[in-house]
Amino acid sequence: MSRTVFCLLCGVALGVSGAIMQSVTRNPLADPSILGVNTGASLFVVCGIAFLNISSANQYIWLALAGAGITAVFVFGIGSMGRGGATPIKLVLAGAATSAALASLVTAIMIPRSYVMDQFRFWQVGSVGSATWSAITTFIPFLIVGLLIAFMAAPALNALALGDDVATGLGVRTGLLRFIAAFAGVILCGAATALSGEQLKGVFFAVSTIRLPRMLAGLFAGFAFGIAGYVFQTMLRNPLANPNVIGITSGSSAAAVFCITILHSSRAVISIASVIAGLAIVILIYALSRGKTFSIGRLILVGIGIQAMLDAVISYLLLVSAQQDIPSALRWLGGSLNGSQMHELPPLIITVIIFTPIIIVLGKHLNILELGEQSASSLGVDTDRTRIALIVSSVIMIAIATATTGPIAFVSFLAGPIAKRMVGAGFSNIIPAGLVGVNLVLAADLIGQFAFEYRFPVGIITGLLGAPYLIFLLIRINRKGEL
Repeated sequence: MSRTVFCLLCGVALGVSGAIMQSVTRNPLADPSILGVNTGASLFVVCGIAFLNISSANQYIWLALAGAGITAVFVFGIGSMGRGGATPIKLVLAGAATSAALASLVTAIMIPRSYVMDQFRFWQVGSVGSATWSAITTFIPFLIVGLLIAFMAAPALNALALGDDVATGLGVRTGLLRFIAAFAGVILCGAATALSGEQLKGVFFAVSTIRLPRMLAGLFAGFAFGIAGYVFQTMLRNPLANPNVIGITSGSSAAAVFCITILHSSRAVISIASVIAGLAIVILIYALSRGKTFSIGRLILVGIGIQAMLDAVISYLLLVSAQQDIPSALRWLGGSLNGSQMHELPPLIITVIIFTPIIIVLGKHLNILELGEQSASSLGVDTDRTRIALIVSSVIMIAIATATTGPIAFVSFLAGPIAKRMVGAGFSNIIPAGLVGVNLVLAADLIGQFAFEYRFPVGIITGLLGAPYLIFLLIRINRKGEL
């Protein structure tokens, strides 16, 4: 009985929603699916199941409404560009393109997650297998609101069918009408789409224990690596000067390998040791490169020398360690999101939240430091204090990130140049560099997990991407005579 009632209510909601969309666009082919609203609702619900562990009907509906609403605003925004505003043909074309893109994104989420694909296939064909009286009770308020708005807008929609000019002459505000009518369609279609699927048992465990910690670790570590790399490259005025190249990451890595192979320490001890070692190495590099005046070239050379020494220390530790400890150390050295757990992430999250605003505040001085030591001093910048504050903030961020995920190769090296190309010169690229770092880590993790027969750690993929770019950059700088 509940399934029958649910089918009737969903049919009413989807039918009225389709009629509204056809009236708004004056096109009999324009239903919520073609305009992208249906796909937007499905995408948000799918993401909620896969990443946010949604389970209740209310969560399904609100996520679906958010997805449908955002998609509708996007489609109407695209369709309203240019002369003539939101014409029917432009709305249909914008909706069709958006729907195709979102459908591909839904498929991309499903393909690597076979354990949830059985659930998601119900969204593609439509299912009322989860229809219960509780779901119907949740759905009815949204149905009533949508139908009331549609009923009140019906006379004006009839006028709109005569054309925009005629409707305007009759006193109808066509833009406002389209918005209100589309809002009613979004409510009806989004709520029906949200509840016409079947929940999969075990999603809570998979998301909360495996997927969500992995995603958060990649997100915050990538953000930290991206910002820290950009700070070093900008401050030292050299695209090669990133924490990986000048030895800071190697300091944290050597401490971590020592804790893993010799002391057999816990993850908390490894994190603390990595941070202390990273700070100690940066102090050593800064002291050795200081001289009478600060020299960028001297700092890079000292950093490369210390990195070589620390790499030798790591090799020695691996050589003398017990056989059973080597795989753990190698996995950590490769940079991996495997085994990330929620209780290990607060130090990384808190560090990023605290030190990102500090680096942003110092960003204006960072841009001045890029002009050179003398220019910065003449503009009133205390170069030593600013440089030390930037270095300490960046090193703490990268050391905590390294302690959490291992040294994910080349993210701090690639994020800054990519952000500069995307945003352009003359702007602060601190946040864009962090966001590029996030995308690099998460994309590399996705590739490493599902693009090959064997699953590779994220650091292997970023290393394969970053090494050719490093060689290209060296060749380009050499040709320009900047080295």
